[in-house]
Amino acid sequence: MTRHSKNSTDGAVFTYHEKKEAGFGSKSQRVGADSVREFDCCCLSLQPCRDPMVSPDGYLFDKEYIYENLLKQKKKIKALTKEWEEQEARVVADNEDEREKQRERDVEEFSRLETGPSRSSVRQGEDGPRTTGVTSHGVDVTNKLQFNFWLPTNTPDAGSQKIRKPDTKTKNPISKKPLRVKELVAVKFTSVSNKANRTTEEEKKFGRYMCPVCSRTLTNSVKSGVIRTSGSVICSECIARFVEKEKIDPISGKPLDFKKDIIFLKSGGTAFAASKGDEKKVAEKYMPAMRV
Repeated sequence: MTRHSKNSTDGAVFTYHEKKEAGFGSKSQRVGADSVREFDCCCLSLQPCRDPMVSPDGYLFDKEYIYENLLKQKKKIKALTKEWEEQEARVVADNEDEREKQRERDVEEFSRLETGPSRSSVRQGEDGPRTTGVTSHGVDVTNKLQFNFWLPTNTPDAGSQKIRKPDTKTKNPISKKPLRVKELVAVKFTSVSNKANRTTEEEKKFGRYMCPVCSRTLTNSVKSGVIRTSGSVICSECIARFVEKEKIDPISGKPLDFKKDIIFLKSGGTAFAASKGDEKKVAEKYMPAMRV
């Protein structure tokens, strides 16, 4: 029996297998079906919505969670705005103090030039002791001490971090686009007819809601949209057949604009590799890289 399997890592070349086993570098792995969000689940809590609301770009939220998130954003914006205003006030005060000091220096310089040097000061400057920092060897001591970082007075200071002016708009926590409370649309799902006879596992497998027009069960593999006028959720086939052509809400009968009044829901898609879901199905973990 050979011993190649036991000595497979003693070669002169660091192979791909050895790099992978060492645990260095970024790692990526496809997530399974359990990690894919259902189309009727909140994008924040990842649980089925009790009071669903949809954003203009199609992200579904539970009313409680999205309201709480937007309220936290408003409080944070208010705090950052207050800090920024205090910083701007300090900058204005510092600039005013600097201008006042500069005016005083200009006045002193003007007075010194107007009066001229006295005889006693001239005589003291010629015959008096030296006041500069030059030693007998011709070395400027003052200049050396100025750049000596060991002295406490010359310790480098990081300074205060400048605060940028905060954005006053609340944003969608998923897409990071501006979002206001009044832009959210209440969603009305239509439950399946035999929902009372199904268990939780059967609801997850076969679906909890259906299209109110064609009674088709809505899942991640079925693209669906929300009608603004009624808040109902119907499948894409009924949208193309009735809404896009007739420009009428099939639930309430009200006229609507196809481009403005239809919001297609963002779905996680299925766990298949070729599915065209709106969410990324690859989990990445960034690790330290090895230099070989």
